[in-house]
Amino acid sequence: MRKAIAMTIVLAMGVSLWANGSPEKPKRTVTEIRLPDHRDPGTRTETYELYMADSYGDGWNGASLALYLNGTLLAEGLTVGEEDNEGSWNNYFFDAELGDEISTVWTAGTYDSECAYGFYDSNGNLLADDGPSPTGITFTIWPAEPALFFSELAEGSSHNKYLEIYNNTGADYDMSNLSLSSCNNGCEEGAFDY
Repeated sequence: MRKAIAMTIVLAMGVSLWANGSPEKPKRTVTEIRLPDHRDPGTRTETYELYMADSYGDGWNGASLALYLNGTLLAEGLTVGEEDNEGSWNNYFFDAELGDEISTVWTAGTYDSECAYGFYDSNGNLLADDGPSPTGITFTIWPAEPALFFSELAEGSSHNKYLEIYNNTGADYDMSNLSLSSCNNGCEEGAFDY
């Protein structure tokens, strides 16, 4: 019995020493994913782009997403493979209209923290994004906010009337090329009283 206990202790110590002496696994260095606010739309004819990125450059490692438009499956198995732009990115183009709802269902892979994707409009502006470590998103396509708009109006008695114009640009706006035209009791198209 003593021999068996002694052998067990020697074996356990040997395994422990072997485990401590084995080389460490190399750690994966991941670059942070930052999707651009704008992507050049080029000459594409589709209205929207799904841009998928991998920060490590080895593809999405089994991860993928399904794309739905107004609850109808548009595409599934969308991913970044090792062969897609050296495993760094891939894209998918599709048409949609204002008011449409876009949603994604994410299927996890091995290194989801390296994955991200975003949706860009026909002008190349980022509308919505998900990741790193995506979970799936849902959003509705709305038009961009206008640079200037009427934010308030009031009409009192006599000449007590006003319009408030709101500058949504966050910068000075040259209004010298704008005009406010009006007419009384209806007018012909393109013909104004004032």
